[in-house]
Amino acid sequence: MRPPVSKLPRVLVVAHRLSIGGTEMHLTRVLPELRRQGLDVSVFTLARGGQLEAQLVAKGVPVSGPADSGRRLVQSVRAGLFLWRELRRRRPDVIHFFLPEPYLVGSFASAGMRPMVRIMSRRSLAVYQQSHVVLAQLERWLHHFTDVLLGNSSAVVEELATECGDRGKVGLIYNGIDVPPMVALEQRLALRREFGIP
Repeated sequence: MRPPVSKLPRVLVVAHRLSIGGTEMHLTRVLPELRRQGLDVSVFTLARGGQLEAQLVAKGVPVSGPADSGRRLVQSVRAGLFLWRELRRRRPDVIHFFLPEPYLVGSFASAGMRPMVRIMSRRSLAVYQQSHVVLAQLERWLHHFTDVLLGNSSAVVEELATECGDRGKVGLIYNGIDVPPMVALEQRLALRREFGIP
């Protein structure tokens, strides 16, 4: 792992597409706030054009990546080449992969580029590995070259720890949520009166 630096690190998040889903909603909530806190964070998508992309850009988070070709394998290879060029141009301190396909594509695109901290986040149990045995083995092999493996639940963390055999590189970060501001006391009292709550 690279030594600590005095400035905040440059972080590149790698995701599949910013369509509506749990991971994408999490990124849309969390990344703008990280930028407001001063972190230089941007997103690379394997395919552009997801429904949440414009929302993330409007909140000040740069998004890059290739247009969608419509063919999955071709798109993955193409995205890998785009990402390799992006990494050489931006030289991020941290690259953070979300979900399996970005992890596979991004790991190969960033191979040999040091110093760079590699983080992978898994957002659900790896049930998909049962029908993709070769990809599951490849993913487990990549764990050895990844600095940190993150899960969003205890069950996912346990699974990652079993797969990589090194609990010290596995961590837990729950999903981000927006906490609404407290309702003013006057409003609370008015609602209590309205509903007859003492």
